[in-house]
Amino acid sequence: MKTTIIEPNFQTNINGFVYKGRGPNATGNNSSWNRKNELYFVCANCGSMMHSKTNSYFTCECGAMHYDLDAFRFGSKYGDENILVYEKN
Repeated sequence: MKTTIIEPNFQTNINGFVYKGRGPNATGNNSSWNRKNELYFVCANCGSMMHSKTNSYFTCECGAMHYDLDAFRFGSKYGDENILVYEKN
């Protein structure tokens, strides 16, 4: 199934952060999400931000992007390409 790319309706230039791209490839890992201390993930649908190294459950404001701590599952109901990756500079 082809993922529909969501174009954010919010400002994607975030002070103090550099946009790296979409999905796990933007974290430097082709097969899974890289959890480096300087990386942050943003839901393309609502703009909620999550630190890549969070140690708690997370669900974004619209409910699309989520992290399940117990199952170590992370993703978006809209597909991984609708998770924007930022690096703190």
